Amino acid sequence: MISLFVALLFTASEQPATVTEAEIFIEKVKAEISKEEELWAKEKQSSQESEIVRNDRYAAFFSEKQKLSESIEKVESDIEKELANVENLKRQEAEFESRFKSLQSLMLQAAQVYQSKVDNAFPAQIDKRKKSAGLLVRDLKSGSISVEEAFNRLWILYLNEEQLAQEAEVFSGTHPKGGATDVKFLRIGKQILLFASKDGQDVGYLAPNGNNWEWVYQDKMTLEDREAIRKSVSIAEGTQPPQFAQVPIPKTLFSNQSGSETKPVTQEK
Repeated sequence: MISLFVALLFTASEQPATVTEAEIFIEKVKAEISKEEELWAKEKQSSQESEIVRNDRYAAFFSEKQKLSESIEKVESDIEKELANVENLKRQEAEFESRFKSLQSLMLQAAQVYQSKVDNAFPAQIDKRKKSAGLLVRDLKSGSISVEEAFNRLWILYLNEEQLAQEAEVFSGTHPKGGATDVKFLRIGKQILLFASKDGQDVGYLAPNGNNWEWVYQDKMTLEDREAIRKSVSIAEGTQPPQFAQVPIPKTLFSNQSGSETKPVTQEK
């Protein structure tokens, strides 16, 4: 713009005719120059202000960048710690599962041992005992119960066995040979089981034979044994006053020998 005015100053076709016109023309040129300087000054100031703004924005950006970087580093560190914790938990879980399976295996073995004992055990409440043992083994094999529950159930089964061994009872039932004949049974613990018919004409007792139990009937007994059984059942049932009675006990309860030989043991009824 300035160079343009200078050029106009010297190349104008209409030159100032007087000094006044020349002065006016010069003042006009000065005014244009001043205006141009003002514009350049404003542009320079604007550029400086823009630079300040840019610097401030960059400084703010750099500060936020630093904070963000620190946050990212912290998050990465936390993630690494969490991953380490997860790996540790996985190891602990694997150890727990291994121990749990080991305990399950031990409980299953214990339950199967109990089941095998019940299979050849004294046949008192035998169906109930076999059913309880079978259900426990089944549940352990299927994994449908916890080790704690399995232990509690097995513990209860053994407590029931202990109680069964300590108590005596009299109950009615059908003749061991079957049929419609009703008899009275006398059980003493898990060792002695006797029966006598209501008329007292038919008696018997349970004796071990190897791994099994078998009934010994009156045709293989002495008169003394038959009378002892009738009297024992009668006393236990309450049809005779309380007193001592000799109960025939199979010799095989005291040895591994088989047979139906008995020995009398005095029992208080």
